[in-house]
Amino acid sequence: MIRRLSVLFLVWLYGSVGFCSSFVDIESFSKRYHLKMVQRANTDEVYLKNEKHTLLLSAKTKEAFVDNTKVFLTYPININTTTHRKHKAATIFARKHYTIAQVDIDKIVLPILFPNKTLSRPVKTIVIDPGHGGKAEGTQNKQLRIKEKDLTLKTAKLLAEKLKRLGYVVYLTRNQDVDLTLEQRSLFANQKKADIFLSLHYNSAPSAQAQGIETFAYSFHRHPSTDGNCKHDKHVSVHKFDGANTCLAWQIQRKLCTELHVNDRGVRRGRMAVLADLNCPGVLIECGFLSHKTEASRIKTESYQKSLVNAIANAIQCFKNS
Repeated sequence: MIRRLSVLFLVWLYGSVGFCSSFVDIESFSKRYHLKMVQRANTDEVYLKNEKHTLLLSAKTKEAFVDNTKVFLTYPININTTTHRKHKAATIFARKHYTIAQVDIDKIVLPILFPNKTLSRPVKTIVIDPGHGGKAEGTQNKQLRIKEKDLTLKTAKLLAEKLKRLGYVVYLTRNQDVDLTLEQRSLFANQKKADIFLSLHYNSAPSAQAQGIETFAYSFHRHPSTDGNCKHDKHVSVHKFDGANTCLAWQIQRKLCTELHVNDRGVRRGRMAVLADLNCPGVLIECGFLSHKTEASRIKTESYQKSLVNAIANAIQCFKNS
C-alpha cells in the first residue's frame, strides 16, 4: 500500500511540476569555469566574476543580477552550513555551501557569461511583432487615450527603420491594425527564416504603482515559469534556443533599463504561445506600464520611443557581436 501511494505521489508530482532539476555546488562550478567566487561578508550573497561579467547570487531566492541587471533563475539558490570543530566544545568556524540548479547553469548562467558558445549563426534577418491588433486591443490608458495595439505598431515601425539603417533585413508581422493569431505570428517568422524574433507589448497591472520593463523568454521544458506556472508545454524535447533566448533577453533588458533609467523588473520566463514554435531565438518585451500614470505619460512621448528603439537596437548589436 505504501509503495503504491509512493508511485501515485510521483505520478502526481511529475504531472504537476514536471522534472525537478539537480543542484550543483557553486564553488565547484566556479573553479571549473575559472570564475572568481567572493562571499559577501555577513550576508547570504555570493559573487561570481570573470573578465567581463559579475554575477550576484543570493540564497533562498530566484533573483540574480548579472552586471546589475535582474535575471530570474528557475529555482532558488540553496544554502547549507557546515560547522568545523577543533575540539568538542570549541567551534572554529561555520562554512556556507551554496548550490544552484543545473538547469540554471546550463540555460542562464553559461549563456550569459560565455555567450560565444551560445550563438550558432549570424544575425541578418529580424522579425518584429507588434503585439495585439484589430479586435485584440490589448491594455489601454483611457485617460491618456492610449491603446496598446496602436503603440506597439508605432514602436515596431520605428524599430524597423532603425534596424534597417544598421543593415538588417526586417519584417513586421503586421503593418496595420489587423487581427493575427499567435500561431500566425511565429509561423510568419519561420517563413521569413528570421534570426531573431521580437514581440513588442506594453504592460498593465491592477496596482497603479507597478512600473518598469521586463523581458520574457520561453519557459524551459518541464520546468516552471517565473510566475510558478508548471504546465507542460507541447515540446517533446528541450528547446534548442533556450540559451540564446536567455542571452538575447538579458542584453535587451540590460540596455533598456540602463539607457531609459526605468525600474528593472527582470528577465523572466513564461509559456507565451507566440514564442513556443519559433525556429530562432525570440523574446517578448513588455516596454512599460500603461496603467502607471507617470510612466504612461512618458511612454507616449517621442523621446521615450526614440530611446526605447535605440536601446533595443544596441542590445541586438551586442547580441550579434557577443
